[in-house]
Amino acid sequence: MDETRATSTAHERLTLAEAGERYLVHLSGVMERKATTVQDYTIMLNRHLAPFFAGRGLDRIDGDLVAAYRQTKLSEGLAHKTVQNHLAFLHGIFNHALKRGWVRANPVARSTARRRAARTPTFGSSTTPNSKLSSAPFQMTR
Repeated sequence: MDETRATSTAHERLTLAEAGERYLVHLSGVMERKATTVQDYTIMLNRHLAPFFAGRGLDRIDGDLVAAYRQTKLSEGLAHKTVQNHLAFLHGIFNHALKRGWVRANPVARSTARRRAARTPTFGSSTTPNSKLSSAPFQMTR
């Protein structure tokens, strides 16, 4: 699939799988990502993201569904870092779609913004004075 095919008309409704494939073409051809990186993203798309979001247009995926994806994958035993990598790739798909007018908002950005807001910084305090972090001037707490 070439980049010229990646344009979408206003009435065309893309699925996540279709948008993901178009994003992979962009990453490979335009962004010149390594073949192994594109291969990893292809696996994420085909094994995890596309099956979970199957049957929905991009415009039907919201922050709650993204949060449900995250929870489902963690419940299936995937490592936290692996799921974060999936969400980072999903975020990229939606940013790509946003720039092309395929969607109006990035639900992954909204989903992760709520999670980040729950973290509050503390300065110079530690409950364990002998820990390696006790001398750190800035720490994030939940």
